[in-house]
Order: sequence, then structure tokens, then C-alpha cells
Amino acid sequence: MAVLLESPSPKERVVVWKLAEPEDDGDVLLEVSEAVRETLIESMGKDELLAAVEDLMPTIWPNWPTICRTRWSMKPCKPATRKNVSR
Repeated sequence: MAVLLESPSPKERVVVWKLAEPEDDGDVLLEVSEAVRETLIESMGKDELLAAVEDLMPTIWPNWPTICRTRWSMKPCKPATRKNVSR
């Protein structure tokens, strides 16, 4: 998926991104270039972005669910659920 997102124009890239499985969002964001990542993140809603990041955090930071804070709320983060995230 990351390779497919590198080639198109920014507008086409967003269309391709919207077709991707939400479960893969975090991994894809890590694999694309910084310029592509910025385009993709700008097209995401805050809940969608938070879910993508939360999917990665247990691997990167094992205590994430109990200590994370978002910039939108100082409440502890809940584990990500894909049921509440839509594109």
C-alpha cells in the first residue's frame, strides 16, 4: 500500500488512501515518506488518526493505554476500536 501511495498526485493519493483498510493505517503511515504522510494525515479526522496511532502504540510504548493523553482531551486514552472510526 505504501508504494502505491507514493506515486499519485496528492488528490489521487487521498482517494487511494480512503480505499485502504483502516486496520492498516498506522503501519502505512510509518512506511510512506514524510511528504506523503503529511498529505494522508491532513485528510484524516481526529478520531481516525488517533485510532491509527493507538494501533501502533502498544508495540512502540507498552504502557500507552494507561498513560497516554491526547491534545484534545486530558483523559486517559481508551484502547482503539475500529467500530467507532469511519472514513
